[in-house]
Amino acid sequence: VVCSLTSQLFALGTGSMDPPQATQRKPLPDKILVAYTSNNCNNLDDMKKVTKSVQDGVNVLIWVFVKFESNVDNKDASTGRKLRIQTSQNIPNFRRYKQKLRDMGYGHVLNLVAFGGWNGQHLPSGYTANELYDAFRDFNFGNFADDPLFDGIDWDLEGHDDPKSPTNVFTKECLDQMG
Repeated sequence: VVCSLTSQLFALGTGSMDPPQATQRKPLPDKILVAYTSNNCNNLDDMKKVTKSVQDGVNVLIWVFVKFESNVDNKDASTGRKLRIQTSQNIPNFRRYKQKLRDMGYGHVLNLVAFGGWNGQHLPSGYTANELYDAFRDFNFGNFADDPLFDGIDWDLEGHDDPKSPTNVFTKECLDQMG
């Protein structure tokens, strides 16, 4: 799948968690070939199509989908925040797969993660862009400040099949949250 790159890259960290330093960001390639993948890395033997696309020249993988999960009553035990990232990705296997790509000579491939999608949720209201970034940073860097999960994000917020759905409208708040 070839499409335009509509992502915002986050800087790679250098060991500091608040916030990561913008000194080691992977450069964007001159020519970009993007593939979306819905593979959640549960079984690394099922990664053949993704690996083949990289071998055929894909240099930006966009992994679908993650979303913000809001819990106004309780804080996340690991971060102390009321907002966290929910994903179906098998994170340990995803890290293994990224290492496999590096070992195969494809360390230059950018790995982005997408929020939204058709019929997908938009960003939760009541949070600032900084609060959303903090939740993403906690998820993305965790205990691995020198090797974040993803190189950036793809704001893939779209509409909905139901014309009455609130996600057919982009609120000013949502646009402000995306920066």
